[in-house]
Amino acid sequence: MSWREETEATARHLARLLTRDGHVTAADLDAALTGRRAVLDLARTVHLDLTGLGSGSAAPTLEGLVEHPLRTLGQLIHRQPRPHPELPLSVITARSSTDATGKLWERVAVHASLAEHHWRAALPSSRPRADQAWSALDHVAALTQAINTLDRHLAASAQHAERPELAEQLRQAAGSGLGTAAAAARALAAAGPLPDIADLRQPPTRQLLPVRDITEVAPALRNVADQLLAARHVSPGHLHMVTGFTARAALHAAVLAKAAAPHRGGEWAPELAASLHEHGTRLAAVSATPRRTETVNPSDPLPLAQATEVARWLTSHRATPAGATPGRDLATAREIALAAAGLTEALDVVARRHLDGGLWVVPSEGAWSAAKPYDWKFSGPTVTVPPLVRGLTEGAEHAAELRETATAASGPSTPAPTSAVAVAQQGMPSTRHLAAALAARPVTANRPQRPALTPGGRSYEPSMGVDALQLER
Repeated sequence: MSWREETEATARHLARLLTRDGHVTAADLDAALTGRRAVLDLARTVHLDLTGLGSGSAAPTLEGLVEHPLRTLGQLIHRQPRPHPELPLSVITARSSTDATGKLWERVAVHASLAEHHWRAALPSSRPRADQAWSALDHVAALTQAINTLDRHLAASAQHAERPELAEQLRQAAGSGLGTAAAAARALAAAGPLPDIADLRQPPTRQLLPVRDITEVAPALRNVADQLLAARHVSPGHLHMVTGFTARAALHAAVLAKAAAPHRGGEWAPELAASLHEHGTRLAAVSATPRRTETVNPSDPLPLAQATEVARWLTSHRATPAGATPGRDLATAREIALAAAGLTEALDVVARRHLDGGLWVVPSEGAWSAAKPYDWKFSGPTVTVPPLVRGLTEGAEHAAELRETATAASGPSTPAPTSAVAVAQQGMPSTRHLAAALAARPVTANRPQRPALTPGGRSYEPSMGVDALQLER
Protein backbone atom coordinates (compact mmCIF):
# COMPACT_ATOMS: atom_id res chain seq x y z
CA MET A 1 0.00 0.00 0.00
CA SER A 2 1.06 3.60 -0.60
CA TRP A 3 1.39 6.47 1.87
CA ARG A 4 -2.02 7.77 0.87
CA GLU A 5 -3.66 4.37 1.29
CA GLU A 6 -2.02 3.76 4.67
CA THR A 7 -3.08 7.20 5.88
CA GLU A 8 -6.66 6.65 4.77
CA ALA A 9 -6.69 3.22 6.45
CA THR A 10 -5.50 4.88 9.66
CA ALA A 11 -8.35 7.40 9.38
CA ARG A 12 -10.95 4.69 8.81
CA HIS A 13 -9.94 2.78 11.93
CA LEU A 14 -9.84 5.97 14.01
CA ALA A 15 -13.34 6.83 12.77
CA ARG A 16 -14.57 3.42 13.93
CA LEU A 17 -12.96 3.97 17.32
CA LEU A 18 -14.80 7.27 17.63
CA THR A 19 -18.14 5.54 17.13
CA ARG A 20 -17.50 3.12 20.01
CA ASP A 21 -17.64 3.78 23.75
CA GLY A 22 -13.85 4.23 23.74
CA HIS A 23 -13.09 1.93 26.67
CA VAL A 24 -9.82 0.03 26.33
CA THR A 25 -9.06 -2.99 28.46
CA ALA A 26 -5.95 -3.05 30.60
CA ALA A 27 -4.46 -5.69 28.30
CA ASP A 28 -4.97 -3.45 25.26
CA LEU A 29 -3.61 -0.19 26.68
CA ASP A 30 -0.23 -0.89 25.11
CA ALA A 31 -1.86 -1.26 21.68
CA ALA A 32 -3.69 2.04 22.16
CA LEU A 33 -0.56 3.86 23.31
CA THR A 34 1.39 2.47 20.35
CA GLY A 35 -1.30 3.55 17.89
CA ARG A 36 -1.56 6.98 19.48
CA ARG A 37 2.19 7.48 19.34
CA ALA A 38 2.37 6.30 15.72
CA VAL A 39 -0.31 8.78 14.61
CA LEU A 40 1.36 11.69 16.39
CA ASP A 41 4.75 10.75 14.92
CA LEU A 42 3.21 10.59 11.45
CA ALA A 43 1.54 13.96 11.91
CA ARG A 44 4.72 15.59 13.21
CA THR A 45 6.83 14.26 10.32
CA VAL A 46 4.40 15.30 7.58
CA HIS A 47 3.71 18.69 9.16
CA LEU A 48 7.40 19.53 9.51
CA ASP A 49 8.33 18.37 6.00
CA LEU A 50 5.51 20.30 4.32
CA THR A 51 5.66 23.51 6.33
CA GLY A 52 9.26 23.68 7.56
CA LEU A 53 7.81 25.05 10.79
CA GLY A 54 9.62 23.62 13.79
CA SER A 55 8.22 23.60 17.30
CA GLY A 56 10.35 26.57 18.41
CA SER A 57 10.97 27.51 22.01
CA ALA A 58 7.91 29.73 22.48
CA ALA A 59 4.80 28.24 24.05
CA PRO A 60 1.75 28.06 21.76
CA THR A 61 -0.63 30.97 22.30
CA LEU A 62 -4.17 31.85 21.40
CA GLU A 63 -2.92 34.83 19.43
CA GLY A 64 -0.51 32.58 17.56
CA LEU A 65 -3.32 30.15 16.77
CA VAL A 66 -5.38 32.87 15.12
CA GLU A 67 -2.36 34.34 13.32
CA HIS A 68 -0.89 31.06 12.12
CA PRO A 69 -2.94 27.89 12.85
CA LEU A 70 -0.40 25.56 11.24
CA ARG A 71 2.46 26.87 13.35
CA THR A 72 0.45 26.38 16.53
CA LEU A 73 -0.65 22.91 15.42
CA GLY A 74 2.98 21.92 14.92
CA GLN A 75 3.92 23.26 18.34
CA LEU A 76 1.15 21.30 20.04
CA ILE A 77 1.88 18.07 18.16
CA HIS A 78 5.51 18.35 19.23
CA ARG A 79 4.55 18.98 22.87
CA GLN A 80 2.11 16.10 23.18
CA PRO A 81 3.03 13.55 25.87
CA ARG A 82 3.96 10.23 24.29
CA PRO A 83 3.77 7.56 27.00
CA HIS A 84 5.84 4.53 26.06
CA PRO A 85 3.99 1.21 25.84
CA GLU A 86 5.37 -1.66 27.85
CA LEU A 87 5.44 -3.94 24.80
CA PRO A 88 6.81 -3.30 21.27
CA LEU A 89 4.53 -3.22 18.24
CA SER A 90 5.75 -6.60 16.96
CA VAL A 91 4.71 -8.32 20.21
CA ILE A 92 1.39 -6.49 20.31
CA THR A 93 0.41 -7.51 16.78
CA ALA A 94 1.66 -11.07 17.24
CA ARG A 95 -0.41 -11.49 20.39
CA SER A 96 -3.54 -10.02 18.72
CA SER A 97 -6.26 -8.67 20.94
CA THR A 98 -9.54 -10.50 21.46
CA ASP A 99 -11.36 -7.20 22.02
CA ALA A 100 -12.76 -5.26 19.07
CA THR A 101 -11.47 -1.91 20.35
CA GLY A 102 -8.03 -3.38 20.97
CA LYS A 103 -7.95 -4.78 17.43
CA LEU A 104 -8.79 -1.35 16.01
CA TRP A 105 -5.94 0.26 17.93
CA GLU A 106 -3.58 -2.45 16.63
CA ARG A 107 -4.59 -1.61 13.05
CA VAL A 108 -4.14 2.12 13.72
CA ALA A 109 -0.62 1.43 15.00
CA VAL A 110 0.33 -0.69 11.99
CA HIS A 111 -1.12 1.60 9.31
CA ALA A 112 0.21 4.82 10.85
CA SER A 113 3.68 3.32 11.25
CA LEU A 114 3.68 2.13 7.64
CA ALA A 115 2.44 5.53 6.46
CA GLU A 116 5.34 7.29 8.16
CA HIS A 117 7.76 4.72 6.73
CA HIS A 118 6.47 5.34 3.19
CA TRP A 119 6.72 9.10 3.70
CA ARG A 120 10.30 9.01 4.96
CA ALA A 121 11.43 6.56 2.25
CA ALA A 122 9.93 8.52 -0.64
CA LEU A 123 11.78 11.00 -2.80
CA PRO A 124 11.44 14.48 -1.25
CA SER A 125 10.71 15.88 -4.71
CA SER A 126 7.57 13.72 -4.91
CA ARG A 127 6.01 15.08 -1.73
CA PRO A 128 2.77 17.04 -2.17
CA ARG A 129 3.11 20.65 -3.27
CA ALA A 130 0.75 23.64 -3.49
CA ASP A 131 -2.89 22.53 -3.16
CA GLN A 132 -1.93 18.89 -2.64
CA ALA A 133 0.22 19.93 0.33
CA TRP A 134 -2.89 21.47 1.87
CA SER A 135 -4.74 18.19 1.29
CA ALA A 136 -2.00 16.27 3.10
CA LEU A 137 -2.03 18.73 5.99
CA ASP A 138 -5.82 18.43 6.16
CA HIS A 139 -5.39 14.65 6.47
CA VAL A 140 -2.94 14.78 9.36
CA ALA A 141 -4.91 17.52 11.12
CA ALA A 142 -7.99 15.27 11.00
CA LEU A 143 -5.96 12.42 12.49
CA THR A 144 -4.72 14.58 15.35
CA GLN A 145 -8.27 15.76 16.05
CA ALA A 146 -9.33 12.17 16.44
CA ILE A 147 -6.42 11.36 18.75
CA ASN A 148 -7.20 14.40 20.91
CA THR A 149 -10.81 13.23 21.34
CA LEU A 150 -9.79 9.64 22.07
CA ASP A 151 -7.30 10.79 24.71
CA ARG A 152 -10.23 11.38 27.07
CA HIS A 153 -11.33 7.77 26.72
CA LEU A 154 -7.77 6.50 27.08
CA ALA A 155 -7.32 8.54 30.27
CA ALA A 156 -10.43 6.94 31.77
CA SER A 157 -9.24 3.49 30.71
CA ALA A 158 -5.82 4.08 32.26
CA GLN A 159 -7.45 5.19 35.52
CA HIS A 160 -9.62 2.07 35.51
CA ALA A 161 -6.50 -0.04 34.94
CA GLU A 162 -4.93 1.56 38.04
CA ARG A 163 -2.26 3.46 36.14
CA PRO A 164 -2.78 6.94 37.60
CA GLU A 165 0.38 8.52 36.17
CA LEU A 166 -0.57 7.45 32.67
CA ALA A 167 -4.13 8.68 33.22
CA GLU A 168 -2.84 12.11 34.26
CA GLN A 169 -0.61 12.37 31.17
CA LEU A 170 -3.52 11.55 28.90
CA ARG A 171 -5.83 14.02 30.67
CA GLN A 172 -3.26 16.74 30.12
CA ALA A 173 -3.02 15.78 26.45
CA ALA A 174 -6.81 15.91 26.09
CA GLY A 175 -6.84 19.45 27.48
CA SER A 176 -3.84 20.73 25.54
CA GLY A 177 -5.78 22.47 22.77
CA LEU A 178 -4.55 20.09 20.08
CA GLY A 179 -8.04 19.39 18.76
CA THR A 180 -8.86 23.09 18.57
CA ALA A 181 -5.64 23.89 16.73
CA ALA A 182 -6.28 21.03 14.31
CA ALA A 183 -9.81 22.31 13.67
CA ALA A 184 -8.45 25.80 12.94
CA ALA A 185 -5.83 24.35 10.59
CA ARG A 186 -8.49 22.35 8.75
CA ALA A 187 -10.69 25.43 8.44
CA LEU A 188 -7.80 27.26 6.80
CA ALA A 189 -7.08 24.31 4.49
CA ALA A 190 -10.75 24.15 3.46
CA ALA A 191 -10.60 27.74 2.20
CA GLY A 192 -9.05 26.49 -1.05
CA PRO A 193 -9.02 23.40 -3.27
CA LEU A 194 -8.18 20.06 -1.63
CA PRO A 195 -7.33 17.77 -4.56
CA ASP A 196 -6.42 14.11 -4.31
CA ILE A 197 -2.82 13.51 -3.34
CA ALA A 198 -0.55 11.89 -5.93
CA ASP A 199 1.35 8.81 -4.83
CA LEU A 200 4.82 9.39 -3.42
CA ARG A 201 7.68 7.99 -5.48
CA GLN A 202 10.40 5.82 -4.08
CA PRO A 203 14.09 6.40 -4.95
CA PRO A 204 14.95 5.13 -8.42
CA THR A 205 16.22 1.63 -8.79
CA ARG A 206 19.03 0.51 -11.04
CA GLN A 207 16.53 -1.61 -12.92
CA LEU A 208 14.51 -0.79 -16.02
CA LEU A 209 10.73 -0.75 -15.84
CA PRO A 210 9.24 -2.72 -18.73
CA VAL A 211 6.73 -0.97 -21.00
CA ARG A 212 4.22 -3.52 -22.23
CA ASP A 213 1.15 -1.33 -22.72
CA ILE A 214 0.14 2.32 -22.72
CA THR A 215 -0.56 2.39 -18.98
CA GLU A 216 3.12 1.66 -18.26
CA VAL A 217 4.42 4.66 -20.22
CA ALA A 218 3.83 7.21 -17.42
CA PRO A 219 5.60 5.17 -14.68
CA ALA A 220 8.55 4.65 -17.02
CA LEU A 221 8.77 8.39 -17.76
CA ARG A 222 8.73 9.12 -14.02
CA ASN A 223 11.51 6.59 -13.57
CA VAL A 224 13.59 8.36 -16.23
CA ALA A 225 13.16 11.66 -14.36
CA ASP A 226 14.21 10.09 -11.05
CA GLN A 227 17.21 8.39 -12.66
CA LEU A 228 18.32 11.64 -14.31
CA LEU A 229 18.20 13.53 -11.04
CA ALA A 230 20.11 10.77 -9.25
CA ALA A 231 22.80 10.34 -11.94
CA ARG A 232 26.27 11.74 -11.28
CA HIS A 233 26.85 12.58 -14.93
CA VAL A 234 24.66 12.65 -18.03
CA SER A 235 25.99 13.61 -21.44
CA PRO A 236 24.32 16.27 -23.62
CA GLY A 237 23.81 13.60 -26.27
CA HIS A 238 21.78 11.45 -23.89
CA LEU A 239 19.69 14.42 -22.78
CA HIS A 240 19.13 15.28 -26.44
CA MET A 241 17.74 11.82 -27.18
CA VAL A 242 15.64 11.63 -23.99
CA THR A 243 14.10 14.98 -24.96
CA GLY A 244 13.04 13.55 -28.31
CA PHE A 245 11.54 10.45 -26.69
CA THR A 246 9.61 12.64 -24.24
CA ALA A 247 8.22 14.61 -27.16
CA ARG A 248 6.95 11.42 -28.78
CA ALA A 249 5.21 10.35 -25.57
CA ALA A 250 3.47 13.74 -25.27
CA LEU A 251 2.30 13.66 -28.89
CA HIS A 252 1.07 10.08 -28.45
CA ALA A 253 -0.96 11.11 -25.38
CA ALA A 254 -2.37 14.11 -27.26
CA VAL A 255 -4.08 11.74 -29.72
CA LEU A 256 -5.67 9.81 -26.85
CA ALA A 257 -6.94 12.98 -25.19
CA LYS A 258 -8.35 14.38 -28.41
CA ALA A 259 -10.31 11.17 -29.06
CA ALA A 260 -11.92 11.38 -25.60
CA ALA A 261 -13.30 14.88 -26.17
CA PRO A 262 -16.71 13.97 -27.68
CA HIS A 263 -17.55 11.58 -24.89
CA ARG A 264 -19.12 12.20 -21.52
CA GLY A 265 -16.61 13.45 -19.00
CA GLY A 266 -14.28 14.69 -21.73
CA GLU A 267 -14.88 18.41 -21.24
CA TRP A 268 -11.22 18.99 -20.42
CA ALA A 269 -9.94 16.67 -23.17
CA PRO A 270 -9.56 19.29 -25.96
CA GLU A 271 -7.53 21.61 -23.73
CA LEU A 272 -5.39 18.72 -22.49
CA ALA A 273 -4.85 17.47 -26.04
CA ALA A 274 -3.81 20.96 -27.20
CA SER A 275 -1.41 21.39 -24.30
CA LEU A 276 0.13 17.95 -24.87
CA HIS A 277 0.53 18.64 -28.58
CA GLU A 278 2.18 21.99 -27.93
CA HIS A 279 4.52 20.44 -25.36
CA GLY A 280 5.46 17.60 -27.68
CA THR A 281 6.04 20.02 -30.55
CA ARG A 282 8.28 22.21 -28.38
CA LEU A 283 10.39 19.29 -27.22
CA ALA A 284 10.61 17.87 -30.74
CA ALA A 285 12.00 21.22 -31.90
CA VAL A 286 14.58 21.12 -29.11
CA SER A 287 15.66 17.62 -30.08
CA ALA A 288 16.03 18.75 -33.70
CA THR A 289 18.38 21.64 -32.93
CA PRO A 290 22.18 21.24 -32.66
CA ARG A 291 23.35 20.66 -29.08
CA ARG A 292 26.45 22.91 -29.27
CA THR A 293 27.78 21.24 -26.15
CA GLU A 294 29.65 17.99 -25.46
CA THR A 295 31.23 16.14 -22.56
CA VAL A 296 34.51 14.45 -21.80
CA ASN A 297 33.04 12.25 -19.04
CA PRO A 298 31.19 8.95 -19.42
CA SER A 299 27.43 9.22 -19.11
CA ASP A 300 25.21 7.15 -16.83
CA PRO A 301 23.49 4.85 -19.34
CA LEU A 302 20.39 4.08 -17.27
CA PRO A 303 18.17 7.12 -18.00
CA LEU A 304 18.63 6.74 -21.74
CA ALA A 305 18.03 2.99 -21.53
CA GLN A 306 14.73 3.53 -19.71
CA ALA A 307 13.69 6.25 -22.17
CA THR A 308 14.57 3.94 -25.05
CA GLU A 309 12.23 1.33 -23.58
CA VAL A 310 9.43 3.90 -23.79
CA ALA A 311 10.39 4.83 -27.35
CA ARG A 312 10.48 1.16 -28.36
CA TRP A 313 6.88 0.68 -27.30
CA LEU A 314 5.71 3.95 -28.88
CA THR A 315 7.37 3.01 -32.16
CA SER A 316 5.61 -0.35 -32.37
CA HIS A 317 2.17 0.93 -31.28
CA ARG A 318 0.14 3.64 -32.93
CA ALA A 319 -1.82 6.03 -30.74
CA THR A 320 -5.11 4.14 -31.13
CA PRO A 321 -7.82 5.18 -28.67
CA ALA A 322 -9.64 2.39 -26.89
CA GLY A 323 -12.95 3.66 -28.27
CA ALA A 324 -15.22 1.88 -25.82
CA THR A 325 -13.37 3.36 -22.84
CA PRO A 326 -12.82 7.09 -23.51
CA GLY A 327 -12.57 7.74 -19.79
CA ARG A 328 -9.60 5.40 -19.60
CA ASP A 329 -7.97 7.13 -22.58
CA LEU A 330 -8.35 10.51 -20.89
CA ALA A 331 -6.97 9.20 -17.59
CA THR A 332 -4.00 7.64 -19.39
CA ALA A 333 -3.31 10.86 -21.32
CA ARG A 334 -3.47 12.82 -18.09
CA GLU A 335 -0.95 10.53 -16.37
CA ILE A 336 1.43 10.76 -19.33
CA ALA A 337 1.04 14.56 -19.31
CA LEU A 338 1.97 14.78 -15.63
CA ALA A 339 4.91 12.42 -16.12
CA ALA A 340 6.13 14.27 -19.23
CA ALA A 341 5.93 17.59 -17.38
CA GLY A 342 8.00 16.20 -14.52
CA LEU A 343 10.55 14.67 -16.89
CA THR A 344 10.91 17.95 -18.80
CA GLU A 345 11.62 19.78 -15.57
CA ALA A 346 14.18 17.14 -14.62
CA LEU A 347 15.88 17.52 -18.01
CA ASP A 348 16.15 21.26 -17.44
CA VAL A 349 17.52 20.84 -13.90
CA VAL A 350 20.13 18.31 -14.99
CA ALA A 351 21.19 20.35 -18.01
CA ARG A 352 21.62 23.51 -15.93
CA ARG A 353 23.48 21.62 -13.22
CA HIS A 354 25.97 20.19 -15.70
CA LEU A 355 26.40 23.43 -17.64
CA ASP A 356 26.88 25.68 -14.60
CA GLY A 357 29.02 23.10 -12.83
CA GLY A 358 31.60 22.92 -15.61
CA LEU A 359 30.83 19.28 -16.43
CA TRP A 360 30.34 19.91 -20.14
CA VAL A 361 32.39 21.68 -22.81
CA VAL A 362 31.14 24.39 -25.15
CA PRO A 363 32.63 26.22 -28.17
CA SER A 364 35.23 28.69 -26.95
CA GLU A 365 33.93 31.45 -29.24
CA GLY A 366 30.37 31.11 -28.00
CA ALA A 367 29.22 29.55 -31.28
CA TRP A 368 30.40 26.47 -33.13
CA SER A 369 32.65 27.21 -36.10
CA ALA A 370 33.43 24.84 -38.95
CA ALA A 371 36.86 26.45 -39.16
CA LYS A 372 37.62 25.49 -35.55
CA PRO A 373 35.59 22.34 -34.89
CA TYR A 374 37.74 21.35 -31.88
CA ASP A 375 38.08 24.75 -30.20
CA TRP A 376 36.20 24.05 -26.95
CA LYS A 377 36.30 25.15 -23.32
CA PHE A 378 34.73 23.90 -20.13
CA SER A 379 31.28 25.27 -19.40
CA GLY A 380 30.34 27.50 -16.48
CA PRO A 381 27.70 29.98 -15.30
CA THR A 382 29.01 32.73 -17.60
CA VAL A 383 29.17 30.86 -20.92
CA THR A 384 26.70 31.43 -23.74
CA VAL A 385 23.77 29.09 -23.11
CA PRO A 386 23.71 26.36 -25.80
CA PRO A 387 20.48 25.79 -27.78
CA LEU A 388 19.82 22.48 -25.99
CA VAL A 389 19.84 24.05 -22.54
CA ARG A 390 17.91 27.12 -23.63
CA GLY A 391 15.24 24.95 -25.22
CA LEU A 392 14.91 22.75 -22.13
CA THR A 393 14.46 25.81 -19.92
CA GLU A 394 11.66 27.03 -22.17
CA GLY A 395 10.19 23.53 -22.16
CA ALA A 396 10.23 23.47 -18.36
CA GLU A 397 8.30 26.73 -18.30
CA HIS A 398 5.61 25.18 -20.47
CA ALA A 399 5.68 22.02 -18.31
CA ALA A 400 4.11 24.03 -15.48
CA GLU A 401 1.20 24.95 -17.77
CA LEU A 402 0.86 21.34 -18.91
CA ARG A 403 0.74 20.13 -15.31
CA GLU A 404 -1.94 22.67 -14.44
CA THR A 405 -4.05 21.59 -17.41
CA ALA A 406 -3.58 17.89 -16.63
CA THR A 407 -4.54 18.44 -13.00
CA ALA A 408 -7.71 20.25 -14.05
CA ALA A 409 -8.54 17.38 -16.44
CA SER A 410 -9.09 15.09 -13.45
CA GLY A 411 -12.26 17.04 -12.63
CA PRO A 412 -13.12 19.57 -9.94
CA SER A 413 -11.09 19.58 -6.76
CA THR A 414 -12.42 17.17 -4.19
CA PRO A 415 -12.29 17.26 -0.42
CA ALA A 416 -10.16 14.90 1.58
CA PRO A 417 -11.27 11.23 1.40
CA THR A 418 -14.47 10.46 3.25
CA SER A 419 -12.62 8.42 5.85
CA ALA A 420 -10.51 11.38 6.92
CA VAL A 421 -13.47 13.75 6.81
CA ALA A 422 -15.50 11.36 8.96
CA VAL A 423 -12.79 11.45 11.59
CA ALA A 424 -13.02 15.22 11.79
CA GLN A 425 -16.83 15.31 12.07
CA GLN A 426 -17.20 13.42 15.32
CA GLY A 427 -17.92 16.43 17.52
CA MET A 428 -14.42 17.75 18.03
CA PRO A 429 -13.97 20.08 21.01
CA SER A 430 -14.08 23.86 20.71
CA THR A 431 -13.91 26.86 23.06
CA ARG A 432 -15.60 30.21 23.57
CA HIS A 433 -12.22 31.94 23.47
CA LEU A 434 -11.25 30.48 20.13
CA ALA A 435 -14.65 31.17 18.61
CA ALA A 436 -14.40 34.84 19.58
CA ALA A 437 -10.84 35.13 18.28
CA LEU A 438 -11.65 33.51 14.95
CA ALA A 439 -14.75 35.64 14.56
CA ALA A 440 -12.57 38.73 14.87
CA ARG A 441 -10.21 37.44 12.19
CA PRO A 442 -11.73 34.82 9.82
CA VAL A 443 -8.80 32.64 8.84
CA THR A 444 -10.69 30.90 6.03
CA ALA A 445 -10.92 34.03 3.90
CA ASN A 446 -7.49 33.95 2.31
CA ARG A 447 -5.57 30.70 2.44
CA PRO A 448 -1.91 31.37 1.58
CA GLN A 449 -0.33 29.60 -1.35
CA ARG A 450 2.28 27.93 0.86
CA PRO A 451 1.43 26.42 4.26
CA ALA A 452 4.44 28.09 5.91
CA LEU A 453 2.96 31.57 5.34
CA THR A 454 0.34 33.33 7.42
CA PRO A 455 -3.19 33.68 6.01
CA GLY A 456 -2.22 37.22 5.07
CA GLY A 457 0.73 35.96 3.04
CA ARG A 458 3.47 37.13 5.44
CA SER A 459 6.26 35.09 6.94
CA TYR A 460 5.28 34.05 10.42
CA GLU A 461 6.89 35.72 13.41
CA PRO A 462 5.93 34.16 16.75
CA SER A 463 4.08 36.43 19.13
CA MET A 464 4.39 36.34 22.89
CA GLY A 465 1.49 38.65 23.61
CA VAL A 466 -1.06 36.13 24.91
CA ASP A 467 -0.82 33.57 27.67
CA ALA A 468 0.04 29.98 26.76
CA LEU A 469 -2.71 28.02 25.07
CA GLN A 470 -4.81 25.97 27.50
CA LEU A 471 -8.18 25.74 25.79
CA GLU A 472 -9.69 22.39 26.65
CA ARG A 473 -10.09 22.52 30.42
